[in-house]
Amino acid sequence: MLPWRGLHFIIELLITCSSARHIATNGRAIEAMVRGIRAGPCRDEQVYLLGDRKLDVIATAIAAKVGLDEIEGRLERRRRQTAHDARWCLIGVGWFLALWLYEMLHSPDGFTSLGYILALIGTCAVFAVIALHCALINWQIRTRRLGTVREFLSTRDGWWPF
Repeated sequence: MLPWRGLHFIIELLITCSSARHIATNGRAIEAMVRGIRAGPCRDEQVYLLGDRKLDVIATAIAAKVGLDEIEGRLERRRRQTAHDARWCLIGVGWFLALWLYEMLHSPDGFTSLGYILALIGTCAVFAVIALHCALINWQIRTRRLGTVREFLSTRDGWWPF
């Protein structure tokens, strides 16, 4: 009796999900997502810049209808958040490398297969890119300037976010 009950549930689920009402609702949702994708990224109009790509904190505070200290507080919270995120991504890279080294030294075959090494390098690269992005945002907040990645990497005032 159990297999028939499961089959009955699956058939009932298929009939329910294939009703015209569900199909129309899902179609409208997909259409809205496609419109959003085609529209592209929208710029946050509450962040204002001066001519040299420096943040205009005063105009941003006026547009957001909050005080200057609120904008400064938001920037400081975001700076601390990006430093925290970058730190944890770098810790993730370190853990992956440490675990790999431990397994390589304690394994008879040494985990030297190409697929394993490529997966390890890919995982570490993802963590490193996320950490770099967080450090870039942190640097932009510290300098109050929207600089490029090249400017960020060539800066003399250090780019470690912590």
